[in-house]
Amino acid sequence: MANLPLDLILEEILPKLPAKSLLRFKCVSKIFKTLISSSNFINHHLRHSLSSVKNRLLIVNRGVEHGGFLSFDLDSPQIPPSPLLLPNDFIPFPRKCIVASCDGLLIIKGTKYGTNLARLVVVNPFTGFYRIILPNSYFNYGFGYDPHTDDYKFLEIDTVHIRIYSLMNNSSNFIANSSDNVIENFTGHRKFAIVVNRHLCHWLYWCHLQEKHRIVCFDLCTENWAKDVPLPNYNGNGSGLEPGSSLHFADRLFETCRNKKFDVINLTVFEGCLSVLTRNMSCDGNFDVWIMKDYGVAESWVKLFSVPDELSVPLCYSTRSTSKVLVWKMKDRNKGQLIWYNVRDRKSKKVEIRDVHGIRSSYNAYVFKGSLVTVPGGQQIRRNELH
Repeated sequence: MANLPLDLILEEILPKLPAKSLLRFKCVSKIFKTLISSSNFINHHLRHSLSSVKNRLLIVNRGVEHGGFLSFDLDSPQIPPSPLLLPNDFIPFPRKCIVASCDGLLIIKGTKYGTNLARLVVVNPFTGFYRIILPNSYFNYGFGYDPHTDDYKFLEIDTVHIRIYSLMNNSSNFIANSSDNVIENFTGHRKFAIVVNRHLCHWLYWCHLQEKHRIVCFDLCTENWAKDVPLPNYNGNGSGLEPGSSLHFADRLFETCRNKKFDVINLTVFEGCLSVLTRNMSCDGNFDVWIMKDYGVAESWVKLFSVPDELSVPLCYSTRSTSKVLVWKMKDRNKGQLIWYNVRDRKSKKVEIRDVHGIRSSYNAYVFKGSLVTVPGGQQIRRNELH
């Protein structure tokens, strides 16, 4: 290693390594510690990580009673899981506690130990840097990076107000929700945003006034609503009724609206692209996974494959084959099961990951890429404070 040029190490070797390995390499020498801690290297490593299909991590929330958050290396399933670093006095909520993520930073919702005081923690679970944010009892969250100001911003939205919190400035800005995007019954839909391109936050909801689904978008750079993202031309627009149905016109209209409301199931990110899960009306019981390859272009929607259950959330492809998809399947109201689903033969297999307790069920699962990004204004968890 000593004979290799420093430029080669910086440009070709170190940026391709996982964040966890780089943190260990800080102990190799003072040069490595200075290099890996520099903002230029952190940004270079982040750019490589975001553009690569490698270094993917699976975060599983099993609840405090079963070990809390565990991280698995999807590229090396033989490696034992690692607990995630969280502040010692922070207790995550058991369900849907990861409300947003960006650039290797997570926002986790929970309470202060021994109290009912709700709090959000922005944390890099691998470097241990974190910061506490007190929520304003809003219902929908977003989080992303504004490249114009080099700032990470946290977003809270209800039907009247929008709160934008700057991590760099430690300040909040309140703006009114525009009339076109005041979302009726928004509080009953997705609680956190789907982030694409680091600064665009998206929510999927059913618009009662227009009787259609909408994917609304908030731009953290302009701090305003952007244009709606078009949905794919899926085959769920019909009522699902036979042409000779004896239902009266009013009943047929009601049935059409009812089916349209439930024909788009889920909005997420799959393999770095915006993705939706839609009901396949031509094949009973199947649900189609679509991705938008060219963001914002309606014609770029592509149907990848189908899954047999609307409660199945596709997370990522297998490292070895695009016919195998990692899926988190809801089993009941609280917990789900991780499975490998083969899109060719439509067979499922339970995920086998080295874990002394086994992963029979979890509250949720999240595909994540670790980074060395520091939380602005944050402090670092000491290693003896593992929660």
